[in-house]
Amino acid sequence: MNATSVAIDQAIGQSIADANVSTLSLIFRNCNTASHLLDLVEQLQACKYVFLGQDILFGGYRCLGFRARVGPFESWVSGFGPFSFFAKTRQAPHTEIVARVKPRPAYKKVMKKAPEGVIHLADMEMLGLGDGNFRKLWSSSFDRTAAIIGHKPDQLSTAKTTFVVPVEMNPAPCT
Repeated sequence: MNATSVAIDQAIGQSIADANVSTLSLIFRNCNTASHLLDLVEQLQACKYVFLGQDILFGGYRCLGFRARVGPFESWVSGFGPFSFFAKTRQAPHTEIVARVKPRPAYKKVMKKAPEGVIHLADMEMLGLGDGNFRKLWSSSFDRTAAIIGHKPDQLSTAKTTFVVPVEMNPAPCT
C-alpha cells in the first residue's frame, strides 16, 4: 500500500465510524491527467475498504466500478473528474470519489428499490422536501441526465461505473 491508499482507507474507516457522516467525498486535486487517473485506479485497488466490482468493456472504454466495503454492504463509488472522455454528467474541475458510508435508513418514500446489499448516493434522505417535490426532482433528474448526455445512461454514465478509461490507455483488465 502506498500513502494515498492508506489515506483513502483511513478516511473511509473514520467516516464509517463517525455517526454524523453518511456520505464521504474525497477530492484529488492533483489527479488531472489520464496517467494520474490510472495511478488513482491502482491506488484504489490497493485499499482494504475498496474493491473493483466491475470491469466492463463498452464502446472502446473500460468501465470500472469501484465499491467500498461498509460492514456487510457494498457502496457504489461515484467518480468525477476533469477528463474529456468522461460522460458530461461526470465531468468536474477536480477528480473526486463519493460514497455512502452508512446503510440506507428506513425511509418513508423509496423511488427505486436497490439491489440487495447495495448502498449508493441515491440513498441520501432529502430532509424537508415534500413527497411531490421529491418525486418531481427524482423524475426530472433522469430527464436532465438524458438531455445532457444525449441518451439514457449507459455503461459510461451509469451509477455502477466509477471511472471510464479509454481502452488504448489501459487495454488489460484491471482486476
